[in-house]
Amino acid sequence: MWEHVQTLRPLLEGLERRGERPALLAFSRAGCRSWSFSGLAAESKRLAQGLRAAGIGPGDPVALWAGPGPEWILVCLGIIAAGAVVVPLDTQFPERTLVQVLEDSKTRLIFTERKKSSRLTELPMHPPPAIALLDAGEGDPASWRRYCAEQGAQVPAPQPDDTVALFYTSGTTGPPKGVPLTQRNLA
Repeated sequence: MWEHVQTLRPLLEGLERRGERPALLAFSRAGCRSWSFSGLAAESKRLAQGLRAAGIGPGDPVALWAGPGPEWILVCLGIIAAGAVVVPLDTQFPERTLVQVLEDSKTRLIFTERKKSSRLTELPMHPPPAIALLDAGEGDPASWRRYCAEQGAQVPAPQPDDTVALFYTSGTTGPPKGVPLTQRNLA
């Protein structure tokens, strides 16, 4: 069934067809939060449209520097849907490595958590990437939701050889190297 899939677009579009069944559950002391497949698809589409409206588009690197959670997944899907390149970063990168990776990838926007944002603002980078917080409340101007929009520029259809993710791996010598993965690699 999926052997003909060459890009992630059909997989992303398939989320909506799964309807209101739970896609993500997040348990905390405050209780359980749930996202349906259609809700996840709609929210990631709104983020993709907002990223496009903010000038982020095909090939633009956007970093994710946060622990695992539903917002991480949703934002990752939105970045991919916008045609941008998701750059997941190790939460334990030391400052020197973090600067090297952000500069090497040419990241202009980074989604992170409040506790990590102060480290980002202190990095010796000019200009520093814009910061959007995954754990900020809906009304907070630093929240990732500020990038959500009902409409945005159209994203061209992804091609199988378009880079969709840039993973930084540490080697035995030297700083981490970026390993690009294409739509075809991930599909």
